[in-house]
Amino acid sequence: MKSYIKVLVVAMSLFVSSCGDPEHNMNFRYINESSHTIDIEFSFNYHSFQLYDNLTLLPGDTVVGYASFMGKNPKTPYNVSTVYNRADVCYDGQYVISHHAYKEDQSFVDIDRNICLSNSHKITRSDHGYTYTYTFTDADYEYAVEHGQRVTEE
Repeated sequence: MKSYIKVLVVAMSLFVSSCGDPEHNMNFRYINESSHTIDIEFSFNYHSFQLYDNLTLLPGDTVVGYASFMGKNPKTPYNVSTVYNRADVCYDGQYVISHHAYKEDQSFVDIDRNICLSNSHKITRSDHGYTYTYTFTDADYEYAVEHGQRVTEE
């Protein structure tokens, strides 16, 4: 009888633990539609995400990564800055532009093309989370040439 009770307790424990909130994802897609090689160095808010610290996109490349969270799938998407708040984007090893989620006063940076902000991504919803797609174009390269820093070799 004691072993029957032990089995029942273990089975109930497993059932209760499996009734928790499901996992949902922030899926990230980076598409390079430009004619330039792009290197990205991310600064993450959390180190448990299954993403990458550095990423290289050749012209025509698409790279996918994701961050997982436990809990119900939110009705509205998280902001990208939940995962990373800075990205240094380098074009052809020559021009670097830094994307930030926040200004020094912790208010959001308000520009149209910022890899650290959700409003610069195309966002789609699925049963298991949201997909955030950011597409690089030649216009991004031109912006980096005009507003970014030229890389100098030491």
